[in-house]
Amino acid sequence: MQAIKHTIKTPKNHFVQIPIPMSVPENESVDIIVMVKEQHPDYGKKISELKNAINDPLFLQDIKEVAEDFASIDNEHWTN
Repeated sequence: MQAIKHTIKTPKNHFVQIPIPMSVPENESVDIIVMVKEQHPDYGKKISELKNAINDPLFLQDIKEVAEDFASIDNEHWTN
């Protein structure tokens, strides 16, 4: 089984053409699935909050503490 994924925006006419690879024989059965990613109604609000986080003292303190917790690990040399 071969899976081919194309992510697109919904066109104004809501019509989509799907190219089938030439390696697929004519009259071969294929499954076509349309999956719609629903955008959360508060998406814009969440993005705005994420952008404002850089100025949030509590967020910045949390980031600093995490960085300090992992400082010693960051200084170790990892080899494959």
